Amino acid sequence: MRSKVLLILMAAIPFAVFIVFGTVAGIYYIINRSTDEVPDSSSLYVYAVDREFGELNQRYAKARGIEPIDDTALITYETVPDISQMDGVKSLFIFDDAAFTEFSERINSGETLKAAVPYDAYIFYGDPSGMRSVFGIEIPHDARLPNSKYVVFRISKEKVEQVSEEPDYFLYYEYDPETWEEFNKKLHDYLVKDDATSDVSMLITTKNKSDASNLQMELMYYYPASNYCSAEFTKAWVGSYNNEIKGRILVAGLITAIPLAGVEILLGTLRKPRKKTG
Repeated sequence: MRSKVLLILMAAIPFAVFIVFGTVAGIYYIINRSTDEVPDSSSLYVYAVDREFGELNQRYAKARGIEPIDDTALITYETVPDISQMDGVKSLFIFDDAAFTEFSERINSGETLKAAVPYDAYIFYGDPSGMRSVFGIEIPHDARLPNSKYVVFRISKEKVEQVSEEPDYFLYYEYDPETWEEFNKKLHDYLVKDDATSDVSMLITTKNKSDASNLQMELMYYYPASNYCSAEFTKAWVGSYNNEIKGRILVAGLITAIPLAGVEILLGTLRKPRKKTG
């Protein structure tokens, strides 16, 4: 009878531990895993928050085996022409602080105006670009004008709506070597006049997703102090983060298995019949 009880315990204990551990591990993974959505776009968004080779970029770089040549390098207005010449770059759309300030002041004075924002900067990168907080409305993915790179919003103090009309303002400047100096002068005059500072916030479009992936890795290599959002960055970061969570669960499983094995050995020893003496 005693042997049967021990046999039942040897089967029941591992089963119970497996069920409990599996349930806890599953809940832990669901709660802690990253569910960031990978942008369905061949573009990238550049912005400045950390202004250093921070934790987000470190994880991405490690996942892709990238060792930046200078971990303090940040994309600046001076480096924009160099970036425009990188392989795979199609267009650069740079947030225009001066245009945005003038636009905002006129809205606050009671006017109703229309502003254009690059499609991807709103649809896929509305949070890092800040455009979602500016306009705050959901729009369909087919919202841009035919053959247009932009979505257009009509905005007043009371109302914001997406429209199919020509804008009064383009809130992003499309890089062109012919007009780059003019844009820089306008930006400089605005910064001096308003005693303001400005970091590059920029949408980069590429020809295809392969170009975008290669460009993202190249940008991380040369400018690791800037922040990025792209399909390549998100995919690598989420994969690395979730693998780390799985690794923690695996370690916990191994730690749990050691005492469980000890209990099984002890129960197996107790099941062995004792030799009679005398």
